[in-house]
Amino acid sequence: MSIQGVVAVVVHHRSYDTVGQTVTRLLAQGLDPADMIVIDNSEQPERRAQLRETIHDGVDIDFVENKGYAAAINVAIRHFRQRDLLPSFLLVATHETRPEPDAVRLLAEAMTLDSGAAVAGPTLVSGEDGEPFVWSTGGYIDRATHVPKHYDHRASMGVVAENAQPRVRRWLDGAFLLYRWSDIERHPLDERFFVYMEETDLHLRLGAAGRHALWVPSSVVWQSSGGVPPYYFARNIRLLLRKHGNAFQRVFAAPYLIGRRLLAGVVRSRSLAAITPTLRGAFERLPSDHVPDDRAGRPVIIINPLAAALAHYQKETIAVFDAARVPVSILSVLEPSQAGTGRIAWLRGVNGLYAEARKITRRDPRSRVLVLWPATGYFDLLLLAAHRLRGSVILHDPHPLVRAIGYGRLVRRVASTLCAKSVTLIALSRGAAAEITRDAGRIPVEILPHPILPIIEQSSTTHESASGTIRVLGQFKKDRDLGALAAISEALRGEFDLQIVGRGWPSVQGWSVDSRFADESELDELIQSSTAVVVPYRRFYQSGISIRCLEQGTAVVAPGQDFLVEILGEGAAGLVEGDARANWIDGVRRAIDAGPAPVITAAHKWHQTCLREWTKWANKA
Repeated sequence: MSIQGVVAVVVHHRSYDTVGQTVTRLLAQGLDPADMIVIDNSEQPERRAQLRETIHDGVDIDFVENKGYAAAINVAIRHFRQRDLLPSFLLVATHETRPEPDAVRLLAEAMTLDSGAAVAGPTLVSGEDGEPFVWSTGGYIDRATHVPKHYDHRASMGVVAENAQPRVRRWLDGAFLLYRWSDIERHPLDERFFVYMEETDLHLRLGAAGRHALWVPSSVVWQSSGGVPPYYFARNIRLLLRKHGNAFQRVFAAPYLIGRRLLAGVVRSRSLAAITPTLRGAFERLPSDHVPDDRAGRPVIIINPLAAALAHYQKETIAVFDAARVPVSILSVLEPSQAGTGRIAWLRGVNGLYAEARKITRRDPRSRVLVLWPATGYFDLLLLAAHRLRGSVILHDPHPLVRAIGYGRLVRRVASTLCAKSVTLIALSRGAAAEITRDAGRIPVEILPHPILPIIEQSSTTHESASGTIRVLGQFKKDRDLGALAAISEALRGEFDLQIVGRGWPSVQGWSVDSRFADESELDELIQSSTAVVVPYRRFYQSGISIRCLEQGTAVVAPGQDFLVEILGEGAAGLVEGDARANWIDGVRRAIDAGPAPVITAAHKWHQTCLREWTKWANKA
């Protein structure tokens, strides 16, 4: 694939004079013909030969029934999904667009630099060649009516600075868009809109899932548009507000917007022609919320109430589902320490995640909910029941090592009574499962493997030149074994650089302590550059740091409890048996002597185990 893994679809409907030029301009951007498909929904068999003559020979054409813009893109997604090597990005272009040189490359570069962006769009211009004007620089949502509106619509070209940096937008115009493949494949377009506002709906859903849209000013694309036809404006604004608006907007704002648009159309055209289609769109029964989904596996709705703290765990979980071809939707909210809001606002946001999940399950009853961490302990199970959701909650710590609410005997008893038939608790180790089973009463408990990213293949060479640094990483908790660290320091501080990086750590003799939070990218760098990572717990159920070490091929030293024994194997180098301090020293030396090879082998096997077991979980009734 060319241009950093970009594939493209051109949606064509009866625009035979322009579509060939659109394809030619995309090829000039550096796209390979084999990475492009034209989806023709013109329903004019007599003109197919004419269309083929205008399209480059190496570009596929698929002739389909006209089910609208969204359906055409979903056909293209199914087409590219069949490849052994999936693309990184999907470019969507309509049949009349004309990208300026490097327009696609600039979008791809912006997406590569911004991992949170699910979709990027250019500065869309329109008008005659001599007098172009800005059509859109992305859009926003009106607070009162919730109607989508353009930024800079019909402004002069001078409003866009050539060197302006990409900016986050609520939504982007669908004429020319670059989607990250994992996002568009995970969140298909809603075909009920048929045409217009389906991209707005998608971008709002992506925003609710913690992703965002990106306007890239330096990328410029010309397009032609006649605006939204009266019928589709009236019908689709109702559908959009039903999905994303509140009760006031659905009951009052929709009729107001439709009436205002109708009046303006009649005055502007001095014709009554718009009345009939507008009224039909205003009063026609909206399509059902139950949307068919042809993707393999039952869709999974991930709820993450700690978007920052669980960013890597969420990434691991998604990677396992993606590899297993299980479709995923992500609903997340930042915790108060990252969002800068109070705890009450955060809890309202958490409840909003469950409300949004309920909307998704109404559209697709096959969907199942997976809560990555219960924000309020067993109260989260009651939230699931209150929103009439069936699903599973991952309990990482049966008895949390830090202060938490929702684990008392009374709430556990209530949850056991009300949620036993609708909620399952997931443990990530046998030890955790035993304690959860004792606490959860009648609520079913199942054991699933801790998700893991595919092993980084270059790890074996990375660690050949490791720096001689042994690190402890992560937040201080009361069950950290400071005695073990003291023993390691006494024996090894002359041979190795001993470092601790994590929030809340006290001074530890012989170790340099950097008591602060390390972000995701820095944590990966610290793991990669370590000769070994020590996980000094007296008691633990599972260890996210240990899993991250496996992903990087870094030796890990930790107590030989069931979680790591199952992953690394009985007697593996680095597993510490018993409480003797000398065993920790021996564990460090054995892990370093063994090197990364056994860690990498174990990581490969564990990844396959995760794929098998989580796929079974996603697909069972």
